[in-house]
Amino acid sequence: MTPQEQELKLSQNIIDSLCHISERPDGWLPHIVFVEEEGEDGYLCYVRYNLSDYRADGTCTLQASDESIRQTNRNLSEINIDWLVTLWNRYVELSIEQKTWKDHAVEILLQNSNADENSIREFVEEHWQNLLLDNDNIKAFENWQHKDEAGEPCYYAFIWSCHHLDRNISDVQLLEVWRNGPSRSTTDEDDETEYEVERLTLDELAERINDECFNDTEDYVRFIQIID
Repeated sequence: MTPQEQELKLSQNIIDSLCHISERPDGWLPHIVFVEEEGEDGYLCYVRYNLSDYRADGTCTLQASDESIRQTNRNLSEINIDWLVTLWNRYVELSIEQKTWKDHAVEILLQNSNADENSIREFVEEHWQNLLLDNDNIKAFENWQHKDEAGEPCYYAFIWSCHHLDRNISDVQLLEVWRNGPSRSTTDEDDETEYEVERLTLDELAERINDECFNDTEDYVRFIQIID
């Protein structure tokens, strides 16, 4: 996907996660957000609003900081991606502080799987990652469910070029890119090179390093435990 497509996908994933929230923590809304709009001079600019409310379909209420404007027919998709991320991170912080995150996690997995509640609560206690979006946690739960069928988990080294993917890409996203095969850079839209994420056993990585064949100036490496 192009960077623009990835940004749209991330934006929609955040919005989907926000719309799944059934219990909003105290002190979360209203929250400052910025929306790109056309200014009086005809140029695009970022306008500050307070997000005071939103609904399950993604529509929301934006209010000017001086309360001179209050619009109830706006949409979360209009909010700048950086502020959607900020809004989500603030929700995570407050849900942890107010100890509501576990109920949210259990509710999401109950709605998106046929697993029994005991299994879900076991996963939530040991593996749920609050900073991940709901879809990523759902995929992680699906992988965890099949662990017994597939065998014992094993650590692998995943290697990718710094020109291909960001260093801080999540494990879930990195594994998805690896499974999908060669793809273009997500950090440089003008780079037409087809890159690939490699998976090595620990012995294979050690051999490559000992033979001075590991490109430590351009390649990232991460160890992930997965089930074949």
